[in-house]
Amino acid sequence: MSLWRVQREKETYTDLSRSLNQTLKAISIIRLNAIDRYGWDRLQQQLEDTQEIIDRLLEISHDPYYTDEELQPLYSGVKDAWLDSDDTIRPHLDQINTHLQDLQESSQPSQALSDTEFDILKDKLEDIRDVANETVEENKQALRGNFA
Repeated sequence: MSLWRVQREKETYTDLSRSLNQTLKAISIIRLNAIDRYGWDRLQQQLEDTQEIIDRLLEISHDPYYTDEELQPLYSGVKDAWLDSDDTIRPHLDQINTHLQDLQESSQPSQALSDTEFDILKDKLEDIRDVANETVEENKQALRGNFA
């Protein structure tokens, strides 16, 4: 992989990780019913941004011939992290999307999900963020190795 491509992937995954961190914070704010302090529009935008990422991952999972150069490594990493007896991560991605949608459409977002559902949503998003962070670290190491 070229240095330019490694640098580009590192930047993409750094942005992706930041976005997921903001969404995780938004979910905590919603769960604590502190929406008024932060503004619903901003929180909702963060949920929508993450939903777009999940939609792209779902697209990859639905069509074996579909490729998304930016997110293909993330999809592969998440799939490895979530691999169980079923080799598809689609049900997990669908569940994340459903929960994000429920939060956005509810008139009482803090009550839209049970405590267990909030925990599952946060855990799954943290898994995705962790894979993104690992990709950033791998790219940093590759870049350092090329300049050493």
